[in-house]
Amino acid sequence: MPGARELTLRVERGALFRRRWAASAASSARAAIRRDPRRCALGTRPRWVSFLVIVLVIMNVVTAHPKYPNDPLALVLIELRHPRTEPPVPSAISILKEELARWTPILEQEEVRQVNLETGEHTAHSQKKLVARDRRTAITFRPDAMTLEVTDYPGWEEFRSIVHAMVTARQDVAPVDGCIRIGLRYINEIRASLAEPSGWAYWVAESLLGPGTQLADLKLTTTAQRHVIQCEGPEPGDSLTLRYAGARGAVIQSTPFLQRLKEPPAEGDFFLIDIDSAWSDPCKGIPALDAHLVDEVAERLHTPIGPLFESLITSELRTKVLQQPGQE
Repeated sequence: MPGARELTLRVERGALFRRRWAASAASSARAAIRRDPRRCALGTRPRWVSFLVIVLVIMNVVTAHPKYPNDPLALVLIELRHPRTEPPVPSAISILKEELARWTPILEQEEVRQVNLETGEHTAHSQKKLVARDRRTAITFRPDAMTLEVTDYPGWEEFRSIVHAMVTARQDVAPVDGCIRIGLRYINEIRASLAEPSGWAYWVAESLLGPGTQLADLKLTTTAQRHVIQCEGPEPGDSLTLRYAGARGAVIQSTPFLQRLKEPPAEGDFFLIDIDSAWSDPCKGIPALDAHLVDEVAERLHTPIGPLFESLITSELRTKVLQQPGQE
């Protein structure tokens, strides 16, 4: 199995190759358009030129996804689901804490209550949690999953490095038997003034808003909405679930172990864009869980998230809200 340094180099080489390929393709597209702009007009251009023009659009979308000063991200998490196992023993937890001390040096114990929906029986159990000093990063080793949650998103490269370290440490110290599901989730709470007559249509794509005009014509006022779209990904086993809605208050609440970066107003309006990109074995198997598998799958799951989010918001939201530090 390749070491951590080799895997890092592979990922970096792959990213460099993709950037160079996209830049080369974009250059070819621009040159083709300059040589014969009429032939490259919509409906008349060759297929390869159409493809390269699409590359230009994708490049523009991808490179236009910065970490905003007033970022709407409330929570980013990855969950690695595995066959149920006994939690790490105290000596193993001590080693895990030491291995992950760069990010989560504090050991906490969380009391969890569950309700059996069939019997109504309430049960309680405790689980160990490693948290950052600012309580904005948390790693949890549950009996059936390990999770990384952040409320102050450091960017993909740093987030991915924490995931790699978490998996490596767990499999070195108290290995689990395999991988059932990998889920990568970005939860955005967009907060902006609704003083504009168009309301949320000024800030997000109209396709997210439902039949508002038709309802208004019937003198009906929308008081709640929630939409879910489920998609199959381009690779076997990949899926993406998009949840979106206008709402009040907050979806993500601070806890004693994981604090929000900014506490939202209790009754403020927000628009939820929740993107959940996931993978499970298409043959219903349980492959071995290792850092190489997680690195490869997580990179693929992450690819559509930024472009999808950017396609669902308006330029007004970017310039008037997200790029304005401290503004809500």
